[in-house]
Amino acid sequence: MIVTLVVFMLGSGLSLKFFPLFFLNEFNIEPLTLNVTLALIPMLTSLFLYLSLRITTIKISRITVLIILNYLVIGCFIILGTVPILSVALPIFILRNTFGASMEPHEKAIIMEYAPKENRGKWGACESLISSVWAGSAAVGGVLIEHTSYRFCFLLTAGIYFFAGFFFVWIGRIVKH
Repeated sequence: MIVTLVVFMLGSGLSLKFFPLFFLNEFNIEPLTLNVTLALIPMLTSLFLYLSLRITTIKISRITVLIILNYLVIGCFIILGTVPILSVALPIFILRNTFGASMEPHEKAIIMEYAPKENRGKWGACESLISSVWAGSAAVGGVLIEHTSYRFCFLLTAGIYFFAGFFFVWIGRIVKH
């Protein structure tokens, strides 16, 4: 699971910090529209997280939900990297953030369920260290965007997430459903 989280942080850092600049520079979006959009994301994430947690108690496993969310996020990145239409990009951006933020509680639940109690603190420390990977890859993302484009970084992030998805599938074979 740690390897998966590191790979996700590498991909996330390349793109996530740059979404507001992407919308400002590529679409000349009004700051008010961007702020309203950013304010909607936590509310929609809460609703979607509630629904996804309900699904895991009724129908499918957490790891299956993670795999589905991962591929939904990949699809959103691909659309953001290829479609130059604001009316498409803005809702996809909201969905990308909603799906992506909904993954973390499922990841933590799997770790807490399968990590021995005496090792849970070590997992928490590892997760804290992993966050520094995100900051480093954000610096790389800034350089890449400067030399290529926002869209290139979104597509690169989709590729990294696709690679990380293989780890989820592997983890799914280990953990019980």
